[in-house]
Amino acid sequence: MQNFLKYAWSKRKKWWIRRDIVAATLGRQVIGTQYRLAGMLAMFTRKLAPAYVNSHQLKKTSNPFIEYEIGRLKLKSAPIETTIRETYSQCNEDIIVEAILRAQFATTDRSMSTVRYLEIGGNHPVQTSSTYLLYRAWGARGHIIEANAGLAERLRSIRPHDQIVQTAVSDRFDKMVSFHVHELDELSSLSRESILDTNVTGLPGKVARVETVPNLHINDFFATYIHEPLDFMSIDIEGLDLPVLQALSPAHRPTVLQVECMSLDLLADLKKTLEPRGYRLAAMTQVNVIFVQD
Repeated sequence: MQNFLKYAWSKRKKWWIRRDIVAATLGRQVIGTQYRLAGMLAMFTRKLAPAYVNSHQLKKTSNPFIEYEIGRLKLKSAPIETTIRETYSQCNEDIIVEAILRAQFATTDRSMSTVRYLEIGGNHPVQTSSTYLLYRAWGARGHIIEANAGLAERLRSIRPHDQIVQTAVSDRFDKMVSFHVHELDELSSLSRESILDTNVTGLPGKVARVETVPNLHINDFFATYIHEPLDFMSIDIEGLDLPVLQALSPAHRPTVLQVECMSLDLLADLKKTLEPRGYRLAAMTQVNVIFVQD
C-alpha cells in the first residue's frame, strides 16, 4: 500500500494534466451540443410559426462559456442575463465589422439593410463567411467572388439575393488562369506555393486538382460590377491578398476592409499599403486584420 501511494504521488502531476485535458474536451463537447440544440430549436420554431417569426433578427443564446466556468468553479450565477451572439466568420470578425458599421450608421440614420459588401473568396455560404451575418440578420446585399464553379453554384443556391461571380480576381490581366484546388476547399488558390506552405496555413494536405478558370484584374472587376460605394470588403485568397490590394486603385475605398493576415511581416506590408490611402488598423483576430477609413 505504501509503495502504491508513493507511485501515485510521483505520477500526480501527469494525472492532473490529463484531468485538465479531459475536462477541456468535455467542455468543448458540451458547448458544441448546446449550439446544435439551439440551432435545432430555432429551426423547429420557424417551421411551427413561419408567419410570426422574423428571420431578419439577431439571434442569441445563453453563454455556454460562462455557464461552464460557473459550474466548474462552483459559483452562483449573476442575476444579469449574459448571452452570446450569433457569428459565422472564422474568429467573430463579422461581429466586429457589424459593430463598426452600426456605430457609423448611427450618425447618418442609415439602415443596416443598406449595407453593401464585397467578399473576395466566398467558399462556404455560411461557415467562415464574413458577410453572412449582414446578409441573414440585416438583409444586407453584395457581391461574392468564388473561382471554384461548384462552390459558386452552392453560394447561388443558399444566398440567392447576393450576386455570385464565378471568377478569379487577381493583380494579373490574363483572361484565364490556373486555379489549384486544395483538399480543403478553403485553402484553394491561384498560388500553389502559398497553399502548400504549412507554416502559413497551419494545415496539412495537398492539391487535389488544377482547374482553368476565368480571371479579372481587380480594377476591371470593380469597373464591371461595383457601381456604388462599398461599406465592407473582405479578401481571403490564400497568399495573394497583398498583391491584389496593391493593384487596387486608390479610388476604390471600402469603408471597412478585412484581410487575412497571420504574420507580423504581412501586417507591416498591409499597413504600408493601406495607411497612405487613409486606412487605420482597427481590429485584429487570430487570422484577420480589419482596417477602417479615417
